[in-house]
Amino acid sequence: MQQLCGVGDGGRQLGGVRHAHGDLLERVYGVASTGDRARRPVRGSSAAVASTCRCTSSPTRSPTPSPGSLEGATLVLILENIGDHTNVGCSRTPKVKNRSRVAILDGVTDHTSVGALFRSAAALGVDAVLVTPDCADPLYLRSVRVSMGAVFQMAWTRIPEWPSRIKDLKDAGYVVAGMTWGEGAVTLDELVAEDHERLALVFGSEGFGISAHTDALLDRRVTISMMSGVDSLNVAGASAVTFYATRRSPPS
Repeated sequence: MQQLCGVGDGGRQLGGVRHAHGDLLERVYGVASTGDRARRPVRGSSAAVASTCRCTSSPTRSPTPSPGSLEGATLVLILENIGDHTNVGCSRTPKVKNRSRVAILDGVTDHTSVGALFRSAAALGVDAVLVTPDCADPLYLRSVRVSMGAVFQMAWTRIPEWPSRIKDLKDAGYVVAGMTWGEGAVTLDELVAEDHERLALVFGSEGFGISAHTDALLDRRVTISMMSGVDSLNVAGASAVTFYATRRSPPS
């Protein structure tokens, strides 16, 4: 019930909605409201009800009273968008793969880059962000501002033991892919084509990239194909491209 007009002192306030007492309901609806009294018309009722109900069980709309029927009314009750929830059907949710992506910031020390990466992660459906001990603080004011508050939306934590905790990710079924050049590197398109259900995407700092200790434990080294003689993207741009390319596909 969206609007209840003209109740005055005859009702009580509850949860932001006016609820009428029994005598007032009797005058409004024209029936007795208590259980031990017969549901009878109330003669001489001075109220009129204008109802525009839309119920899930019936697509028809109740007729709106004619202007003449409202003459002499001291109370008008307008009911809108009243739904019948007693006959609700449940549709089956299509099965989708239990995919998961986490982002790992390996020694990213620039607060602007950290904030930008958090914003992209939130916008593109990354499940969590892990930051290494030497990564800049995501709660630093600059990071928060650049992220547009995404640091408060994302699940994230700092990993005290790194890179030894990569083993835990692998044990949980994650393929650990670092965005870096190196032996056996594949393109981002090739990584996407492998269709991994669980991906841990590692991003290094602007100047030094992924640390040597982390690089030695990667399952995949991944590069983004470039054009026009550009050899790399900054970590904010690379993370956005990677998150978009590896995003979940909608259920077919």
